[in-house]
Amino acid sequence: MSKASSHSHSQRGHAHAAHSHDEHHHPGLSVAVEKKAGKAEVTLTLAADELERARAQEFVVLSRRVALKGFRPGKTPRAMLEKHYGEEVERKVVEHFLQHAYQKAVQEHELRPAAYPRIPLAENLPKKGEPWSITFEILLRPEFELGQVDGLEVEGRTVAVDDDEVERALLEIRRANSRAEPAGDEPLAADGMALATLDFFRAGSRESLLTREGIRVAPRSAPPGIDPTLFEGALTGARAGEERTLDMQFPDNLPIEEARGEKGQVRFTLKEVLRIVPPPDSELFAAFGASDDASLRTQLRARMLSAKQEAEEQRIENELLEGLLAAHPLELPQQLVDDQVAAHEEELLEQLAKQGLSEEEAKARAEGERERARQSAVKALRAVYLIEEIARKKELAVTQEDISAEIGAIAERNGTPPAEVAKYYGEQGLLRQLGLELLERKVRRYLRASAAVRTPA
Repeated sequence: MSKASSHSHSQRGHAHAAHSHDEHHHPGLSVAVEKKAGKAEVTLTLAADELERARAQEFVVLSRRVALKGFRPGKTPRAMLEKHYGEEVERKVVEHFLQHAYQKAVQEHELRPAAYPRIPLAENLPKKGEPWSITFEILLRPEFELGQVDGLEVEGRTVAVDDDEVERALLEIRRANSRAEPAGDEPLAADGMALATLDFFRAGSRESLLTREGIRVAPRSAPPGIDPTLFEGALTGARAGEERTLDMQFPDNLPIEEARGEKGQVRFTLKEVLRIVPPPDSELFAAFGASDDASLRTQLRARMLSAKQEAEEQRIENELLEGLLAAHPLELPQQLVDDQVAAHEEELLEQLAKQGLSEEEAKARAEGERERARQSAVKALRAVYLIEEIARKKELAVTQEDISAEIGAIAERNGTPPAEVAKYYGEQGLLRQLGLELLERKVRRYLRASAAVRTPA
């Protein structure tokens, strides 16, 4: 059941309650179901003696596992147990019957719930010696007729990697894996780097407004507010100890708020010049399993082609799924959408509070995000129900082997034992989400494999 409310019915304790009394034989229990638009209204009615029988059985089980001072296990009087554990027992009994009613309603009336129901209990708990009745709603998945999903037409795109792309990629790999070394008395190269002290001056002032030390600067990476061409020309060839002053429009994130957006100057005092040293060929050969320049380029091209092919497959899958979503405008339960938006807003408020925003600022930001969050929730829910319906019709399912394999892959990527990953996902309640992601992956692949992909001319 949903845990959105502190008074909601929780699933905790079900396993224990199931062993405490017979789930399948409750002569004093009745469950009535009335289907309405987008939901089912479930009324649970319990006879007083049925409730008392369940309480008694729960206390018997409890007496065997707890021992109060002065009593041996199994010998503690019920009155003493009620004094110490009465609320816990009542909660377990109520949860057992609510879960039983939920399952009975779903199975006997073939309901397809959209979410676990929230059941407020604070004002409607059973009273000793009296029958008990409670009504709750189950939001239902939207009912729709699944249209065509096989043989959908989609335009394919040619996937290729030319020589220029390989050379550009190789250049970027060398750049990304280069390291900076002190250049001594050498001037700063256009592709080099330097450590500098920056002093900011307002127009017409000789007094530094702000000083920043130990800042890395590179001639080809001009700071915002400085002309890139002038910046590269000024810094290239400069040596340690030299200064360069340039006009600048102060950025909006300048720590001195009153100077933001003003035109002024910034002085760069170079403290150390660094040269950029690319990695040796042997290092790149080892990384790509190559033996020479030719095989390095061959391996790089193969990886680039594989990445492009994967991106093309994802594009096709996205286009197919977007088309199916457009063709199936599902009507969603409003309460379900509202719950999703509320959960997003609560999470956003926590994040903004951690960032230092005041409560008023955080609420204003969250309110501004609400409509976007609603649209996102609607699209995500529609996608989930559509994907699950396709999986149901095409008999696509996620197996335990699929879950184990994915956990193993996650563990390998993070250098963590699979058992630890499985434990974390279980404790954080992430296994269902993982299952949904794997199911979506299977449905996407099915759609692409069965699609009529038109080959470009």
